[in-house]
Amino acid sequence: MYLQVLFPISFIASVAMMSTMSTIFEDVPNNFSALTTIKSTKTMLCDTDITFVCETPDERTLNSLYPGLFTPASKQTAFRKRRQSLGSCAKPNGSYAILQLGNDSDMCCTKYRQLKALCVIKDVFGVTYEVVHLLGLEQYQFLPYTSCGKTGCSGQCFQQFTSTAVLVWNLSEGFPWVKFTMVNLPTHCTCLNVG
Repeated sequence: MYLQVLFPISFIASVAMMSTMSTIFEDVPNNFSALTTIKSTKTMLCDTDITFVCETPDERTLNSLYPGLFTPASKQTAFRKRRQSLGSCAKPNGSYAILQLGNDSDMCCTKYRQLKALCVIKDVFGVTYEVVHLLGLEQYQFLPYTSCGKTGCSGQCFQQFTSTAVLVWNLSEGFPWVKFTMVNLPTHCTCLNVG
C-alpha cells in the first residue's frame, strides 16, 4: 500500500520554474561592466556598471537584430585620417593638417575626423544614456566626430552638427532593454566669410 499525495498544479509549475530560473541566473553575471573588453589586456572604455536581468538579450541576438550597426575596431581602417596640404595662406612653415575632402570654401577650417566608441551620450533632449557595444564579440558602435580649428586663411570656422540615431541601453522600459535615441554629433565644419 502506498500513500498518494496530490500537489496542486501551480505548486509543481512553480518548482519547475524555480529550477529553470536558478539555471538562468547562473549564466547571467550580477554586475557586468558595460564597456569592458574581455581580453588579456583588460582594456576599459569606461567603468560604468549595468545590472542585468535574465531577459537581457545576448550579444549575438543584438548583432542579428541590428546587422551592420556594430563593427570590429580592426575594420575601421577605411575611415583613415587623410593628410592633405593646406592652402598657401595656412602653411608658413610648410605644416600639414588632417582635412576632410572638401572644396575651397573649407580652407579656413582644419578638420580632425575620428571615430569614437563612446561610453555614454546625451540625446537631443539632454537625457544621458549608455551606448550599446558588443564587448564579447569585440564589436562596437563607432560614431563620427570632427574637431574644427582655424587655419589662418580668411573666414571663420564653425562647428556643424548632424542628428543621428544611436542604440542605447534602456533598462526602464523592459525587454529588449535597448532603444534608438537621437543625438547631435559634431560631424563637419563650415567656413564662412562674415563681418
